[in-house]
Amino acid sequence: MSASRWMFRRLSPLLAMLLLLEACRPAPTPTPTPIVSKLPPILIARTPEPGQEVTPEMPLRLVFSEPMDRASVEANLRVIPAVAGRFVWEAGDRILRFLPQAPWKPDAEYEVRLENARARNGHTLARPVAFRFRTASPLAVAEVIPAPDARDVDPHAPVTVIFNRPVVPLRSDLAPGDLPQPLAFDPPIKGTGRWINTSIYSFQPEGAWEAGRTYTVRVIAGLKDLTGVILEKDYTWTFTIRRPMVRDYEPSPGRQMDLDLNTPISITFNMEMDRASVESAFSMREGSEDGPIVPGRFSWISQTLVFQPAQPLKLETRYFVRLEQRAAAPSGATLDGPIAWAFTTPAYPRLQSTSVSPAGASRLDPNDSIELRFSSGAIRPETVWPNLRFEPPISVTQVFTSWSPENGVFTLFGRWQPGTVYTMTVGPGIADRYGNRLDRQHTFTFTVDHLDPLAYLNIGSPYPPLILVGTYTETTAFLSTRNLSRVDFTLARLSLEQFITLSRDPEATFQYTAPAEALMARWTFTVPEVITDVIMLNRIPLAGPARRALSTGLYHLRMDVPVSLENRPGRYLMAAVDLNVVVKVAPQEALVWVTDMASGRPVQGIPVQLFEADEGRVELQGVRATGADGIARFEWSEPVPLWRMRVAVAGTPGGRFGIGASAWSDGIEPWLFDLPADY
Repeated sequence: MSASRWMFRRLSPLLAMLLLLEACRPAPTPTPTPIVSKLPPILIARTPEPGQEVTPEMPLRLVFSEPMDRASVEANLRVIPAVAGRFVWEAGDRILRFLPQAPWKPDAEYEVRLENARARNGHTLARPVAFRFRTASPLAVAEVIPAPDARDVDPHAPVTVIFNRPVVPLRSDLAPGDLPQPLAFDPPIKGTGRWINTSIYSFQPEGAWEAGRTYTVRVIAGLKDLTGVILEKDYTWTFTIRRPMVRDYEPSPGRQMDLDLNTPISITFNMEMDRASVESAFSMREGSEDGPIVPGRFSWISQTLVFQPAQPLKLETRYFVRLEQRAAAPSGATLDGPIAWAFTTPAYPRLQSTSVSPAGASRLDPNDSIELRFSSGAIRPETVWPNLRFEPPISVTQVFTSWSPENGVFTLFGRWQPGTVYTMTVGPGIADRYGNRLDRQHTFTFTVDHLDPLAYLNIGSPYPPLILVGTYTETTAFLSTRNLSRVDFTLARLSLEQFITLSRDPEATFQYTAPAEALMARWTFTVPEVITDVIMLNRIPLAGPARRALSTGLYHLRMDVPVSLENRPGRYLMAAVDLNVVVKVAPQEALVWVTDMASGRPVQGIPVQLFEADEGRVELQGVRATGADGIARFEWSEPVPLWRMRVAVAGTPGGRFGIGASAWSDGIEPWLFDLPADY
């Protein structure tokens, strides 16, 4: 085998493998021929965006649809007012950033214009670029607390500054030392400052501000907000801390009716005080402003000075208390002026006056009380009643007493007998809490008036003043009178509409005067026996002197007396009936049950009229006849409130007759029987 042939056989597998690898390699992608756009350029985005507030360092950014000719754009870009800066191109000359050489002016408006600028393809802008933007307002103080020039500021009040923009980030991992502390105080004061939120800073003094001191606070210029906007100049204001003053003191000025003679004098201030200076400025004198000094000892309860006299105070003595202006707070600030007042201790016990006269001419209403006014509120009230004597006697079970130490008045409520002359003796055993007794005995005489006349019919509740009487027996009622010898009556007929209208208005019933043609009878009832101040009960006829019973119908009964009464004389609506009528209503129906007044049995075949009475209007709703069970049923389509009064009239006046109403419920109201009711 030749050498060349042997070499070929050895290299054949290698050559085959190389050819196979070459065939598997992907063909290279051909480089595309650049396509040059023939479209005119347009502005497709910008910064700032419409309405965006521009910060001092923010650049202008213009994004175009085509690569731009740099020189053409830079030569034609206008910022008004003019601003020096430099241009930076990005993204193949599609994005231009304009970086101002100096920060934008705060709270200023700028206008940007670009016209006649070309793209690399030679086309000019499809439309000019024009827009306006406004820079951020400078960082400023929006509000401070205390307010500028504030006076009477609480010594423990914090100082709060509210900025118009966020100054610190909303983060919880920052220590106070990592955040700006923007305040300076004159005079200096130690304290702790903290940011309550991103734009509110609060400073709390260590301890308290000095009383009466005026502080100047400065918010230091150069403070930056989160966007870099700075506080251009210091913000300065002042406030004054309140001076020490007296808030309250005891005892109160003037005569003290019930003052305990061991009561201390107390003065409460509006702040902590220098106790030594207050005690040295305090004085208490007896009798006059230059009288003898009252000795005692001092103690303090927080901001209150307490002075306890060495001896109990004297009765009926005037004391003068004074605190000089030099009383000071720890800062040295003093009071605006001295504080001085005077008070008088309770007097020795004396009876000063009574509501009845000692001359014997006093008259007392049976329902009135007697007042005893003493000179002192320190009277022991338990010593008063045992030292009162009445003739004729009054049992302790017939009296009620009250005591007012503030004005020294003892009040006695008794069951006085009308027309009786009483003698009241106030004995000298009445004593105060210190053992002092009344100076002498006092005697008073008074006469209790007779009770006022009264007259009324015993018909239950007079509101409404309705009387239903049966015609199957005599028409009578019981009359109660007191201190009256006669009662005059007037009886008149009423129409159905008049009766229903008056039944809804008791005042109209009282004011009603019957016309002459409606009058039926006038008569006078003479009270057969009158016992002074005693209520007399007599049965009287209601039909007049000539009748035993009224015929069925509707009436107005007027009662008059010859003297004025404690209450107005009676005026009554009266229905004389031989049928009993019960009305039960629901929102869309009514049941009327008619029974015989004498026997109680249901009445069949009686025509029943149903009326609706509302605001002076009486309207017929329908007519039905009763069935064998005495019931007439009425129905309607629309629901009607239950409070509207329904009046049912069975039969006719003069014949078989009865009347009832859904609102007549005296004595049978559901709640009287613990039953629920829907009105």
